[in-house]
Parts: sequence; structure tokens; C-alpha cells
Amino acid sequence: DMQISWTQLNHLPVVTQSGQKIGVIEGVTVDTDSHAVRQYEVKPGGAVLALLRKTFLVSPSEVISITAEQMTVKDTLTPIGATNGEKTRLVLSRPEAGIEMSETE
Repeated sequence: DMQISWTQLNHLPVVTQSGQKIGVIEGVTVDTDSHAVRQYEVKPGGAVLALLRKTFLVSPSEVISITAEQMTVKDTLTPIGATNGEKTRLVLSRPEAGIEMSETE
């Protein structure tokens, strides 16, 4: 088991399995009972998502791996529901043309 500090995690690039950069880690929500990460807050980046300028939330179940270089998430990414009005829930799918993005309430 590798351990990673918040200093290493903060602003770590987030990419999909197919290599599409979707943003950087900007925060985490921790369960106070288990002390486990409940969700990662990702600030959108990269060509497609830079327009959003809103944090979105990714469940640990969507994460494939975390290294010192990047966090890799599933190509079909369904972040968990927003807990606060400023955050946006995104559904990303990967049609042949690239990432398609839709915002849901």
C-alpha cells in the first residue's frame, strides 16, 4: 500500500483511462468515522472541461489508480451528487469523437 500526502494530492492531475486530462484534485471529503476519503473534488481543466469553472465530485469507486504523477479515473465517469450549490454534477462518457459532457441537477 502506497501512502500519499495532501501536499502530493493537491493539484494532482486527473486523467481518464484513455489519457484525457479532465482536471486537478482541489479537495477531498473525509468520513470522520472511518477516516477514509468519501469523495475527491476535481477542478475541471483540459480543453473540454475548462469552460465549466466549477468543481465536480468524484467517488473513490470511480478511481482506478493514484500515483505521484496522476489520478486515473474510469473513462465513463459519473461523479457523485453535489453536496453544495456551487458544485456541479457531471456525467462524462466517451463516444468515438472524444469526451461528451452533460450537466445534470
